[in-house]
Amino acid sequence: MRLTSALVALALLGGAGCYGDCTLQGDPDSDGDWQPPPPSPPPRVDSITLPSFPPVGPFTQFAVEASAEAGLARMDVEFANTFQFPISGQKSTSFLTGWQLGEGLGELSITVHDRRGGRATRTRSNVLVDLTPPKIEFGATELPATNAFLEFWVADAYVVGRVELLVNSTKFVQELGPGYPSTVGDVWDYVLVQIPVSELPEGSWNASAQAWDAAGNTSGIHAFPLVIDPNPPLVSITAPTSGESFSGAFEVTVSASDPEGGPTWIELFVGQTPVADLTDESPTVVLDAADFPPGPAQLTAVARDRAGNTSAPALVELNFFTQVQ
Repeated sequence: MRLTSALVALALLGGAGCYGDCTLQGDPDSDGDWQPPPPSPPPRVDSITLPSFPPVGPFTQFAVEASAEAGLARMDVEFANTFQFPISGQKSTSFLTGWQLGEGLGELSITVHDRRGGRATRTRSNVLVDLTPPKIEFGATELPATNAFLEFWVADAYVVGRVELLVNSTKFVQELGPGYPSTVGDVWDYVLVQIPVSELPEGSWNASAQAWDAAGNTSGIHAFPLVIDPNPPLVSITAPTSGESFSGAFEVTVSASDPEGGPTWIELFVGQTPVADLTDESPTVVLDAADFPPGPAQLTAVARDRAGNTSAPALVELNFFTQVQ
């Protein structure tokens, strides 16, 4: 009886209004019956603003725009890392960074969900996120003042971008052109930096080098001693003296020094043939005239210092003969 009375009362109120929220969702059909509302359109990932170059670095921010008529609920991100976070409103702009995505080369997938359970996914292929800093590998840093290069390699997991060298107060910059090497994703990218010694100040310096990759990662500052040595070493042959003749074993002694105070290395020749390598600490060698054709011969010594400078040659004229038995 209570239910019947309530229905009668509700029917009597039908023409005069209703109590509470009596709104009917949808539209009547041709028979006057109410139909459920049409489903809301699915959400959309409207845009992913990733550039094709340069790669995404740790602090690179890029925007993802999404919209949903039913209201947004959350966003799912899949790359090297997988994560999700809530979003709201009918339109949303979310900012992501390389740190969040993780390092890798591959497909980025963005999925958005609305409040009614709808979802939509958008992908970007060949996305590169580089979080690894470049490395610097130095060659020789004590060099002659002519006909040489200061060389060092810069290596990066993906793409090398920029190199700076600071010597005294002079800065040298090498900016590498945009674009991906053919080896990207397979092996590290190696770039050889060469600076002619003629562009560097002579003397001893505290120099530094720093590299950046295309994604903005930096190697940090690498300090190193740099010597540009303009002074070649000196060498002389102290024994034997010019004009001596030999038929058997004889001793050769040389003397060498470097104006910079460093060690020297001496190469000894008979004619054009190298016959011995000596140092300023072991400057003596024994040769045998029987190892060379009889007749006049030129004994030559050339010294080299640590920077690679070579001395003027020291010359001694000798004569070799075969002893009659």
